[in-house]
Amino acid sequence: MDRPTFVVAMALASGIAGFLVVNLVLDGLRQSPDDWETLAARLYGTFHIGADGSVAESFNHGMAFAAAVMFLAAGTVARSRTCIVMAVIMMIAWFDDSAQYHERVGRLLPQHFPGLRNFGPGASTLAEMLAFLSIGIVCLGLAVWARQRFGPRDRFAFQLARWPILLLVACASLVDFVHSALLETRFEQLFLYLEDGGEMLAMALIATASLYLARNIERIDDRP
Repeated sequence: MDRPTFVVAMALASGIAGFLVVNLVLDGLRQSPDDWETLAARLYGTFHIGADGSVAESFNHGMAFAAAVMFLAAGTVARSRTCIVMAVIMMIAWFDDSAQYHERVGRLLPQHFPGLRNFGPGASTLAEMLAFLSIGIVCLGLAVWARQRFGPRDRFAFQLARWPILLLVACASLVDFVHSALLETRFEQLFLYLEDGGEMLAMALIATASLYLARNIERIDDRP
């Protein structure tokens, strides 16, 4: 890892750690779930990791968009299909997060497909999983396209970004599914931090990987 990328990585990691500490403090200061009048409660609504439109959401939007741009730049310079596919994946992540795609599908499908209502309260969760399945099908098609021309640069880019992307997928789908099922339980807060904190960490790692690739992709040997 070159020095600029290392500095960015450390800054992002420190920022996320500090943000989580602030959230834990706000959780402790807030007197009750119905308390929205105190200063701590108002700060809670702005900064809390699970709040809609919070700093955490804005951070993830920015990281996803920045990573998409840098993956696209690296893929264009290196003629790497893998980098281009990762750029598209990050744009999909940005769209899903900013437009609340899977949440909207979770609300709309049970309204228009009565058969889903047979699942009762789990209908929305099932519809959200179908939304994730649609995203997975698109990503699978892109992966097949990228695999048709998979050189050393593609292999390096894939190895660099695969674990952060898998962490993002796990937090955004699997942990989110468990979190939805555990609402109003003592584990709800734990899975909130695992889901949203994990997404922030994954986004930061992916953005760092994309920055490294954008800065160094031409140095990677591309001989057959």
